[in-house]
Amino acid sequence: MSGQSKVAWLCEALLVSRSGYYDWVERRRQPGPRQLETTHLRARIREEFARSHQTYGSPRLAHALGCPGRRNRIARLMRAERLFAPATLQISRPHDR
Repeated sequence: MSGQSKVAWLCEALLVSRSGYYDWVERRRQPGPRQLETTHLRARIREEFARSHQTYGSPRLAHALGCPGRRNRIARLMRAERLFAPATLQISRPHDR
């Protein structure tokens, strides 16, 4: 069986047109708009994180990048890039009694 007849057979079995299959294959070769945006956002996150001397967490980075509604996405991308801000120390003071 040649490659062309395998594709035709599979498309027929899955009730998909061959042209639709080849369109799908072509779309997979190029990154989608969200993937392009993610790549650009990752570069901006790395740049801003370095500019903040590695102290900004995701909420402050989201504000600094001008996209506060994307805090969770920025947090996920920071974890993927292994960018972690240091935890702040909570100093407890004695209570007056």
